[in-house]
Amino acid sequence: MPLLSRGNFSGPLSVSTIDRDFIQINYDGSTLSAGRGVFVAVGPVPDSVYEQALPVKSSSSIACSISSVAAKRILQNIPRDTQFGGLLEHAAVDSVSQSELSVKTSDARREASLLIKNTNTKLDAFPLLEKCFSSNQSESIIVNRKRLSAALSALESSCPDSSGEAAVHIQMTTDKHIILRTSDMRTGQKAVVHLMAYEDGPSLEYGEWEKSFIVKRKKPVKRNGVEK
Repeated sequence: MPLLSRGNFSGPLSVSTIDRDFIQINYDGSTLSAGRGVFVAVGPVPDSVYEQALPVKSSSSIACSISSVAAKRILQNIPRDTQFGGLLEHAAVDSVSQSELSVKTSDARREASLLIKNTNTKLDAFPLLEKCFSSNQSESIIVNRKRLSAALSALESSCPDSSGEAAVHIQMTTDKHIILRTSDMRTGQKAVVHLMAYEDGPSLEYGEWEKSFIVKRKKPVKRNGVEK
């Protein structure tokens, strides 16, 4: 059964929409969802965490999909863990039948179990990932994630948009800083945010999960001896 972290649910859940109201769980324990031009994929739980985290896993692997409502129920069942370094903030998913899933969580004292419907919905996003990772990519810049989030929040606060259609124009300066521009669609009032980039930021090397897209998944990823 795949072991999924809190992030495996909350990340894809943030972009699921009415027309694509599901989160896909893949054989390798990665999850994904898409909606309105946004695609989110969250990789498998790292092996170092997978072996230690609760609840106890079986060696079977499944691919399935769940609704956003089911994902919210699972998130409510995953305990907050301040004692074991996040090892309890996981859920193990197993198949009960073709249309039903068992989701187990643990607070280190006892396990809890939910029965969730398997919607059997399929989103074939890997060709998109392969295309993006394999194409010629421009030079990247590194910014602080909290500051980027604050910058986008500042634009939304300055020029609120209830329609969800407002655009943000992103420009990069020659010294690799970022300028974000937007406007209030009702009044035309504009807002500009300048975001400082790291001169020498922390590196983020490609892991095996990301490399599987770069090489167009020629070599299947394995977990517990099962090909994905």
